[in-house]
Formats: sequence, C-alpha cells, structure tokens
Amino acid sequence: FARNKTYRSPRALFEQTAACAPANPRAQFLLGMTCLQERDYRASREAFERVLALTDSPGAHTALGDISRAEGDGEEARRRYSRARRLQPDWDRVYPNARAFLEEGPSTR
Repeated sequence: FARNKTYRSPRALFEQTAACAPANPRAQFLLGMTCLQERDYRASREAFERVLALTDSPGAHTALGDISRAEGDGEEARRRYSRARRLQPDWDRVYPNARAFLEEGPSTR
C-alpha cells in the first residue's frame, strides 16, 4: 500500500528507479526527461550529468542543450548540440529544432 503512492507520479517512480539503479544510464535519463517536462531544470541537469558520467549519450547532450537554451545560454546549447551531432549520425533528422538553432549561429539566443 505504501508503495502505491510512488506509482501515482511519474517523477516519484523515476526518482526511485534512478536511486535503485545509479549505474544505469537509462534510469537516470528517464528521470532527467521527467524533470525536464516539469521544467525543473536543476534536477534535470543533475540527472543528465549522471548519464554522461556513465556514457557519452547524444540524447543527454541534446537535453542539456535544451536546458541551456531555456535558461538563455545559447553558447552552451550550441556546444551540447554540436557534441550530440558528432555522436549520432542521424541527429539532424531526429532533432530538427535543435539543428535549426545550431545552424542559426551564435547571434541567436
């Protein structure tokens, strides 16, 4: 009964999953995505940094770029997007909005 509350909130479920599987990049990634959807950028950033400590993930770099963009740091967003693009051959197709931002150049925030 006590654990049923965990399943009522995606974030609570992914927080528990990430805590139980700290060496699993997917668990950390799912927590990061859930926090990002809630616009909790600090928690999301921390989760994606844990992913990157485990594996060089293009998805984590892209998400960190999205966070940087949302926070107004276009330079950091471009750096993250560029790294993700180098890691994933079809990145331009998968992330067209990030690609467009990257290609706009440094004068656009």
